[in-house]
Amino acid sequence: MRILVLNAGSSSLKFQLIDTDGAAIAESRDRRLARGVVERIGGQAIVTLQGSDGRATKSTAPIRDHAAAVEHVIAWLTSSDSGVEIESVGQIEAVGHRVVHGGEQFTHSTRIDETVRRELEDLIYGWNEEVESNAVEFLIHTLRKKLGATAIRNVRGVGWMVARRN
Repeated sequence: MRILVLNAGSSSLKFQLIDTDGAAIAESRDRRLARGVVERIGGQAIVTLQGSDGRATKSTAPIRDHAAAVEHVIAWLTSSDSGVEIESVGQIEAVGHRVVHGGEQFTHSTRIDETVRRELEDLIYGWNEEVESNAVEFLIHTLRKKLGATAIRNVRGVGWMVARRN
């Protein structure tokens, strides 16, 4: 399974494309296919990309917002320049976003369900009582603002997923 992992900052976007499965996650042996960073989003951005061959390239590009940064990254990932064997965004099966407040409990890739959500809220707020919070929804809202309103859709009973573009 190919997973695009994002870390959106105020004016940057870091990313990794990893190849993994349940066993690889359990044994911490995910395989990184590509990685990079787009810095100074909102103008002439600095783009550093490292493909499957391990060589990093640095360039500049006019990138107006985080949605444009993600589009730039996906265009590169699906091009022959990346060396990654994918031809379309549809071959990326999942997208994750880095959570800063995982503490010592969440050190590996974790699917967010209601139990994990409550545990993350306990770590964020440090309370041992029920928290009425929209922390996860706020993160999704922020990602939608950065990536585009239709980039992430709700899947009833499951969570969220990145909408596939045809």
